[in-house]
Amino acid sequence: MESINPKTGMTHAESREFIRNHFEEFVNRKNVSIGNVNFAPDFVDHGADVPSGMPPGPAGQSSTSLER
Repeated sequence: MESINPKTGMTHAESREFIRNHFEEFVNRKNVSIGNVNFAPDFVDHGADVPSGMPPGPAGQSSTSLER
């Protein structure tokens, strides 16, 4: 039986599927509504390519996704 990660509450296989689904929907299909489900309200993206002043949470990620 596959162990469950205490931080995510998911098995490795479930985490892999979650990431694949998120990338497909949010990045490839530009389905920004999935961000409301997948991003915490206080999520902050610290990537080097993130514009300064971007709001935290799903709103910030959705606006950035549409620009890319």
